[in-house]
Amino acid sequence: IVSDPRLNAFVAGGQRMFLHTGLLIRAEHPGQVIGVMAHETGHIAGGHLARAYEALRNANAQAIVTTLLALGAGLAAGRPDAALMGVQAAQGMAMAGLMSYTRGQEAAADQAGVTFLEDNGYSARGLMEFFDIIRVEEQKYGGNGSLYLRSHPLSEERVTFVAAHLK
Repeated sequence: IVSDPRLNAFVAGGQRMFLHTGLLIRAEHPGQVIGVMAHETGHIAGGHLARAYEALRNANAQAIVTTLLALGAGLAAGRPDAALMGVQAAQGMAMAGLMSYTRGQEAAADQAGVTFLEDNGYSARGLMEFFDIIRVEEQKYGGNGSLYLRSHPLSEERVTFVAAHLK
């Protein structure tokens, strides 16, 4: 348990699950915490942490190569301003690719989580309710932002996914 007021949980160190105190305080009933734990277990079962390191290495390699190409092209053309814009675009593309990858991992953990809940006799309703709590917080603080910069799917999509599963 991490002393942190944010609504968050994560996996680190292979199979260690961490829950923020903010999540535990904000949860309205144990089913919501169990749902979040099922989601985090989906990350563990999917080996997402190990794969994330590989995705980060790939994104870094892509950023380095495209940065060098952009610099070379801009400087060869005698346009240092174009080189700088190319470097920024290359880094943005690498970041967007990495964020897309992590959104995919989050969606896979959501899918695994509802399966784990169902297989163990729990309802996924708590997970859906907690995603809804996050959705309301996002709306309150304007946290939806650009999908390209998000590491998680939109909470609205996650609520819809679990609601469809419950039906």
